[in-house]
Amino acid sequence: MEIEGYRYKSSITNDILAADIIISHAGSGTMLQTLRLSKKLIVVVNEALMDNHQYELAQAMDEKGYAVLSEISDLTGTIQTISQCNLVPFPDANETLFGSIVDQHIGL
Repeated sequence: MEIEGYRYKSSITNDILAADIIISHAGSGTMLQTLRLSKKLIVVVNEALMDNHQYELAQAMDEKGYAVLSEISDLTGTIQTISQCNLVPFPDANETLFGSIVDQHIGL
């Protein structure tokens, strides 16, 4: 198993495409990008955050079967078992939904 890690990189798209499994913090941008590229995602929440909004998002994605939520202490086991997980494909974005809701509310 080859592992590459970094704190920040301006573009991670090529890295995500080349990987079989992504281990990430629970930032919405990274999570959505990974899921939209149909990659298996393990999410490790940064517990040092004050309101822990990352946990709420990660838990929701885990409960819906899109990703696997793991604590850092369980990460080794999660890596070993994720290949057997049948994760749910993340739905495509509906780019017209917001506009149609606004149109409906203003009477168009």
